[in-house]
Amino acid sequence: MDTTTLIDALVETYKELNMKYRQHGGSDAAMRIVTRMRDDEVHFSKALKDRVTGIGTSDQGAGNLSDAIDGSDETLAHVISQFGTARATTLNLLKSIKDENTWTEPLDDGSTILQHAEELVRSDATQLKRLAESIGS
Repeated sequence: MDTTTLIDALVETYKELNMKYRQHGGSDAAMRIVTRMRDDEVHFSKALKDRVTGIGTSDQGAGNLSDAIDGSDETLAHVISQFGTARATTLNLLKSIKDENTWTEPLDDGSTILQHAEELVRSDATQLKRLAESIGS
């Protein structure tokens, strides 16, 4: 997948969440799915920031997100908004990568930023499918 298509797909996930599910009442299943998406996005964004900037931040608050995010009165719209904030950070970081080699340079685990981002797109598709099934849309 080329980087423009990848970034477009990541944008579309947030658009779909925002347009299709923001006004939904937020069943337990929907909340679990979107909360997982939010948490995964925060972790992805922090790891990407570490890689792109070289500044180690992933250990700072990355452990238990519930410590940093008060979920006692969260609505589905609120969690979608939090997801959107994290996704915006991810998108800005990805767009800041000007050197094409950075996308395909092997990371410590042998994979690349491009592969991780493609996996995020696939994960989004899976979670959106689960979300649609949980709501019956």
